[in-house]
Amino acid sequence: MNKTPPKELSLLLCEELVPHPRAKVCYSKSDNSLVIVHFSVAREDGEAFSRGVFPIAKLPYGFIPSERILGVVGHNILTPSLALIKSASEGANAGDIMVYLASDNARLVEGTLVFYTL
Repeated sequence: MNKTPPKELSLLLCEELVPHPRAKVCYSKSDNSLVIVHFSVAREDGEAFSRGVFPIAKLPYGFIPSERILGVVGHNILTPSLALIKSASEGANAGDIMVYLASDNARLVEGTLVFYTL
């Protein structure tokens, strides 16, 4: 039985971020509610990211996890950073994808997050 692969939808990025031209910046959900989010982003002005917390994007209703999702993302081989997707119970912030950078001078932040929704 051949199943149709899930449709990939463009991830709406936060202001001042641009997608890497040769990478996926999208999300999808399979028939069994498996959500996959791909992102590879840079700052629009070409400057490096600084250490700290910043938003990447917001997932729409239907793709938001019931629990917070935490994953490792890449920007520097020696200092991996974290990405977090806020859960449905977090009100207006539900679905926010946040990145926590551990060091300065990242020009590109990328990751793939995989989780199930209810």
